[in-house]
Formats: sequence, structure tokens, C-alpha cells
Amino acid sequence: DRDVTGVQTCALPILIDWIEGRYEQVAAEFNQVMAEKMPADGLADAWAQLVGLVGRYEQLGEAAARPAGNLTIVDIPMTFEASEMKGRVVYDQDGKVTGLFVLQKDAI
Repeated sequence: DRDVTGVQTCALPILIDWIEGRYEQVAAEFNQVMAEKMPADGLADAWAQLVGLVGRYEQLGEAAARPAGNLTIVDIPMTFEASEMKGRVVYDQDGKVTGLFVLQKDAI
């Protein structure tokens, strides 16, 4: 198995930038496909929608990374006012973000 530590430590700042509204910095980490699907202003809309559903963001937990084929998936527990969720940052083999999600905490 390949070393996943590098992307594991990169995922936390990506979520923090998203939470704190630094959408351009988040989008700069995207691969080309992700950048086309989720421009920086789309990140703002997605965050607003999320907060509308689960309330104010409160805290992040510890990142856990795992390989999945050519991808590396990093899950980070997230606490919101009304729900426990998890952030997921998916990296391609070049170390660029190919997926960014907030999921139910028990999602696979």
C-alpha cells in the first residue's frame, strides 16, 4: 500500500479553508475535472446549503486516510450545531483533489 500520510495532512487545511470562506484557495487544489464541476463560487453555495441543513459549524476531528484504487480518501469528522457529519477529501494519483464532500458520519 502506498503512503497516504501526505494527503491526510493536506486534507485538513482544505476543509478549514472551505469553512472559513477561502474558496479560491480550496479550488486551487482541484484537478481539472473537479475545477470544471465545482468553481469557487459553487463552494460558497454548497457551504451555505450545508449550514442551512445542519446548523453552524463547530469543530473538526482527526483525519483518517485510506487508499481506494488510484485514489486516496481522507475522512475527517465534523461537528455542526445540529448534526455529526464527516468531511471527505478525495485525491487523485497526482495529489490533486478530485472530490470534496460533507457526508453523514456513518457514510461509507
